[in-house]
Amino acid sequence: MKMRMSGGLTSPASIARRRRWRSIIPVVALGVCALAGCSNNTPKPPGTSSSPTPMSPSPTTASPTGTSGALPAYCEPYAKIKASIEALNPNSGVAGIQTALSNIQTNLNEFAAAAHSQFGPQVTQLRSALDNLKKAVQAAAASPNPANISAATTAASGVASAYTALQQAVGNHCG
Repeated sequence: MKMRMSGGLTSPASIARRRRWRSIIPVVALGVCALAGCSNNTPKPPGTSSSPTPMSPSPTTASPTGTSGALPAYCEPYAKIKASIEALNPNSGVAGIQTALSNIQTNLNEFAAAAHSQFGPQVTQLRSALDNLKKAVQAAAASPNPANISAATTAASGVASAYTALQQAVGNHCG
């Protein structure tokens, strides 16, 4: 009996692509996560609880700006950015990484709209870094050679740096 291969999931080329992608996915996802501080194992200041902090603030949270106890409108979208970066999963495949990057972009757009121009330079920097990473992931998917994998790793570092700059700018405005 003659087996016919139509270029599906079991073709040699398809198998080779999947193997090459397995080498880049952890690099990109873990690179962004590690550099952006996605771990919950960050040291806590003395006297604080070791339990995880909730992503959305409670209604009774004191405002760091000294207003009526309400947090700024951009805090919820900012928490979504953080959650979407933490959701990057090295085992999610190319489509999963691309979806995660799109989610980060969507949440960044929501944050920018809520913050108006308050964090304009940081938003611009993160948008640019996300665009660079998306392009690098696409290039590495098309041709997973060492140069493209290195470019994706560099681009992931750029996203992490841009996210860190946003974290520092938002500071304790969101508690």
